[in-house]
Amino acid sequence: TGAGQVSFIRRTTTGGNAGANNINGLTRPRWLRLTRVGNTFTAAHSSDGVTWTQVGNPTNVTMGAQARIGLFVTSR
Repeated sequence: TGAGQVSFIRRTTTGGNAGANNINGLTRPRWLRLTRVGNTFTAAHSSDGVTWTQVGNPTNVTMGAQARIGLFVTSR
């Protein structure tokens, strides 16, 4: 965010409630990374694109082999 926050927001079931992990007080700009291994998703951030810090815990989302994804952007 413009206030120096990184959020990992996700739904683990279709139409389910969203869960979130936030990290505050970060300098900008930030690199963001979302990794999928099987059905497990892990979010991370970095100030330099080399050293990464995980955001929250890896999250399991059961889905098919093919899925469409995208970045969620908000101005709050």
